Amino acid sequence: MWFDPMSGEQGMARWQKKKGNVYMQLKTGLSMILQFYNQKTKLPYFPVLKEQKQRNNIIKGEWTVSFLNGGPVLPDSIKITKLESWTTFSKESEYFSGTANYHIFFKNLRIMFLSGNWI
Repeated sequence: MWFDPMSGEQGMARWQKKKGNVYMQLKTGLSMILQFYNQKTKLPYFPVLKEQKQRNNIIKGEWTVSFLNGGPVLPDSIKITKLESWTTFSKESEYFSGTANYHIFFKNLRIMFLSGNWI
C-alpha cells in the first residue's frame, strides 16, 4: 500500500507478485511510504500519473537495516546488498518481532521515477 505523507492519500500498490516488483511514479519533491500487509484490503489502487510501457529497474547498492523497536532482543543494524527478510540475518533477527527500517541512498534515478517504472 502506498501512503503520501503530505496529502494523506493512500491506495494499493500495483505489483507483480511472482517477480516481487512494485510500480512506482514520483513527482519531483514527492515522498512516498510503501507498506506491506499479510491480508487483503479493499482500497482502490494508488493513482498513476500516466501509464507507461513497462521497464524493470533494480536499485543496486548497500542497504542499511535498522531495528527500531520490538523484541525479544533488538538486533544490531546490518548492511546488505540484496533485499531479503530480516529473519535470515542472525539468530537474534530470526526471532525479532517489531519494526525495522530498510534504507538506501541512490542518485541519478530522476528520469526513472518521473516516467514511471517497476523497481
